[in-house]
Amino acid sequence: MSPDSITVHSARIVVPMTAPPILDGAVAVQHGRILHVGERSWVLDQLASAGVKHIERNWRGAILPGLVNAHTHLQYTGMASVGPHSMPASTTGRRRSGPSTSGRTTGRPRRRPVPSCRSRPG
Repeated sequence: MSPDSITVHSARIVVPMTAPPILDGAVAVQHGRILHVGERSWVLDQLASAGVKHIERNWRGAILPGLVNAHTHLQYTGMASVGPHSMPASTTGRRRSGPSTSGRTTGRPRRRPVPSCRSRPG
């Protein structure tokens, strides 16, 4: 695949962030940027009328173009060194990480009893 190629991602449903869901939708992407979002036939027509070659990948499920998943775990990335010990707890607004001892000196977390699940005769 050349760096200038366009990939059309199509699915049974495309859910844009600012428009109603699109059945049999597609998203055309080039260099990580979204070029077109719409019904699959319309997206393919736009590329064909511009004389642009593309590859198509059909996905099961839904496509959510523009959704950025900002949830991350820094300890699994190259950012692990920016963890809880890089700033004092007073500036982060959080307690230092570690097991909760609830004032005990053993250093082990407190165990809580599991509620029983007894069925009552009906």
